Amino acid sequence: MISKTEKKQDGGKPIDSGANSYYSDSYGLGDEEAYGDFDTLDEGESFGEPEVLDSDSLYREISDLAATAKSQGVSADLLKQLEEKKSLLTQSAALSPDKRNEVLAGIAADLETLQASMSADLEQAPQRDALKKELQELRGELKSENIDEDTKGAVVKECSDAEQALKNHDLDGAENLYSEAKGEFDEAKSAAQEKAAQEKSDREGSAKELKAKIQDSNLPQDGKDALVQQVENLENSWQGQEPNPENVHDALKAIEKDYKHEKKVQSLKDALVGFATKIQTTGDEDMDKVIQDLAGKFKAALDNGDWGSVLSMLQDKSVDQNALLMGIDQIVGILFYGMAGKDEKAFEQFLDLIPKDVRQAMINALKASPDYNRTCEVSPEDMEKLNIYGNTFATEASRLEESMQKEDITGDDGEITVGSTSGSSPGDSSAESK
Repeated sequence: MISKTEKKQDGGKPIDSGANSYYSDSYGLGDEEAYGDFDTLDEGESFGEPEVLDSDSLYREISDLAATAKSQGVSADLLKQLEEKKSLLTQSAALSPDKRNEVLAGIAADLETLQASMSADLEQAPQRDALKKELQELRGELKSENIDEDTKGAVVKECSDAEQALKNHDLDGAENLYSEAKGEFDEAKSAAQEKAAQEKSDREGSAKELKAKIQDSNLPQDGKDALVQQVENLENSWQGQEPNPENVHDALKAIEKDYKHEKKVQSLKDALVGFATKIQTTGDEDMDKVIQDLAGKFKAALDNGDWGSVLSMLQDKSVDQNALLMGIDQIVGILFYGMAGKDEKAFEQFLDLIPKDVRQAMINALKASPDYNRTCEVSPEDMEKLNIYGNTFATEASRLEESMQKEDITGDDGEITVGSTSGSSPGDSSAESK
């Protein structure tokens, strides 16, 4: 029990240093600030009444409660309040017995409230743990779902705020934030699923439509089968995936480009019906035989795609070179006049049917002729009748070289109309005979 307090000099030091001296401001609070109207003993006075409340028991109770609170992981705010009560209890030693009992009674009442709060906090622990787990699961789902980045960012922030609220033991606040985050996520997830379903339907529909176009075309069956297999391989690559719609579009367009190319090639081949009947004869049996042989090999190569025999004949120096040149002249002339109807666009596509190495062999043969630059006296009308392209071999070679400077058939130029009469005859109308 305190029997005496001493007045202080400035700075909080006691006037004397007796056994019962007390540093009243050593706890950081002045008398008036900490206790208001509580009375303290004047120098020389003492209380005759004993303390009613057991401050030691109350101090132990606070300490035990604080230790339990720490071990159970209650909120930092509760721990702070317990420390404040402990400090106030210690400082109350400077008060008169009546005032001290009043302070101790208040601390005891507050302690009951704190105990109740701590109990409630501990009771909420399982709910907080469960909510923490739900937040972790929501974060995991967020990574696996293909939702837009803005929504994903908003949900992540709300999850972080909810987790911070749980650290502060604010269960209600955390639950509200989680509810908002879950609602936004579910809405975005549903929208993403609908979008994915629509994209799947679109790509499956596009693939089905392309396969139907291929099957309904006039391509040879092996050509159809190869193109359909490309589409089916692409479809198999989509299984269990959500491919980018742009990538799907590009992949289907690439196959469609191949399809259009093959379709155009077939259209050009179909337009070449009657090609062999347009070959002109010279009256020289041996020469005509070479011309017919080259034209026959050429038409067969157009049909089956095997150009080996044509290339071999063009490079064979044992073949009558004059007859070979006439054969090349006939082939180019028939393509220009008889097949393309003098239309340069159609003529270009027919030339594109001929592999570039074969065209180069034709050019080489033309350039090897001593008459490469010799002109001829044939009218445009007769040039068309005789299937002569240009007034020199040089004109013919130049046109073949030009055809190799661009991309081959793309399939985007429409169908070929056989016998079109648009365009004009190449070469000079006043040319002399080759």
